Amino acid sequence: MPELPEVETIVRGLNACLPGKTVRRVEVRHPKPIRAHGAAVFRKLLAGKTFGPVERYGKFIQFHFTDGGGMIAHLRMTGKFISCVSPPPPFDPHIRLVFYLSDGALLFFKDMRLFGFVRVYGDGEHIREFKVLGKDPLRESIAPEWFLERLRARRIPIKPLLLDQRILAGLGNIYASEALFRARINPFMPAGELLRPHATRLLKEIRSLLLLAVRHNGTSIRDFRDVSEQSGGFQKMLRVY
Repeated sequence: MPELPEVETIVRGLNACLPGKTVRRVEVRHPKPIRAHGAAVFRKLLAGKTFGPVERYGKFIQFHFTDGGGMIAHLRMTGKFISCVSPPPPFDPHIRLVFYLSDGALLFFKDMRLFGFVRVYGDGEHIREFKVLGKDPLRESIAPEWFLERLRARRIPIKPLLLDQRILAGLGNIYASEALFRARINPFMPAGELLRPHATRLLKEIRSLLLLAVRHNGTSIRDFRDVSEQSGGFQKMLRVY
């Protein structure tokens, strides 16, 4: 599953090519990724919309429209966005959505396993997917005291707790494992037993690790590719995963 650095890599790629482009039409090759609307309504809601900046929160991608509202996406296991300014590639059975843009460019949503999703939201609408998310380590400062308060009296090991998106948004197996190793914390240690020095060290390692992974365009072990279909490079720097 793409984690925070992989999603950030995709968002940066989208910001390099998408803002200012208008959706002429959307081809729905498979309706399953579309949430909250049917395919016909989804196409109608997007037609004529101009993309503004693209942002990330945790593992979510947020496409802003210039006239308000936008589109939320989550890649889940195998989802990816691919940008194409040349003629489209040969038919790919795993491309689920095709966005035809104003300058002749194309944006594909590809998902082999069909777990990912997109959802259009209206201007001023509260994004319900964000309400349950915890803090994003690259968007917010996280105090050790805040972190420890959420671990208090928890008997589960620290590793699965780091995967809880209600506490820290964006971590998955790769970066939770790597951060714990670099912070010299046993992944089986009960979360409630962490002391302030543990929390301080772990939060520092999480942030520095994520920043380093973003600089290397994420980790490509099996499926991950950026919007240009290029692999990341951080897999060469993994220590334990």
